[in-house]
Order: sequence, then C-alpha cells, then structure tokens
Amino acid sequence: MCAKRHSEKLRWRVIVALELVKAICRFIILRVTGGRMGISPSVAEREGVVPPEGGGETDGDVEHEGQGKEWQMPRTGMRLPALPPASGASITNFLSHRVISADEIKSAHRLMRRLTSLQGQIAEAMWILRPVV
Repeated sequence: MCAKRHSEKLRWRVIVALELVKAICRFIILRVTGGRMGISPSVAEREGVVPPEGGGETDGDVEHEGQGKEWQMPRTGMRLPALPPASGASITNFLSHRVISADEIKSAHRLMRRLTSLQGQIAEAMWILRPVV
C-alpha cells in the first residue's frame, strides 16, 4: 500500500539508504574485528559427503561385508551408513562420531587472517560497497 502512494524515485532512495546503512555496519564490523574479512555464511560449513564412485545399484538397501545394510539414495546414488541396533550405548557411539567436538572448533583468529596489504583492504572495501554502487 505504501508503495502505491510514493514515487519510484523515493523507493530507490530508501533502498540506497538501507544499503548504505548495511555498508557502514560492515565497515564497523571490519574495524572491530581488527581488519578480518566478514565471511558468509557466518557459521563454517562442514565438508560434504563425497558421492561413491561407480554407478552401482539403485534399488535402495545395499549389503556390505561386515556391515549392515546401507541406504543408497535412488536419485543421487549417495549412500547413508547403516543405523546401529536400538541399544543406548551403540546409538551414543554412532552419534559421537558425527558431532563436532570443542577441540574441532577453531577460534576466529585462526579461521581468518588480518588484511595486511593495501590491495586486500581495497578489495574488501569494494566488496562491502558493491551493493551501493
């Protein structure tokens, strides 16, 4: 409703003003973090599951030597590991291999290094200002 009452020029001014505010906030974050770049997404992603080589079967359940049945996804061909029996200890053991422990989480200082070169600082400033320009 508000869009119908105001002109197109005013709407674009509001958009540019919002982008300027966001750019200023990003510059503040860059300054507070000691010259470290902002990353997106802000939470580091895990490395993905590598799809198996070779086409193989596509019927779903696949039996392997010494293991239970694995589920093979029909569309992608990726395989999910077999679930453990329903006892509490085996489920805890199964899940403990698939969680991130506190030792695996790196501090921010080790994840991103500082922008020390003038070229890096200019590149980061251009990246921050790109929505405004």
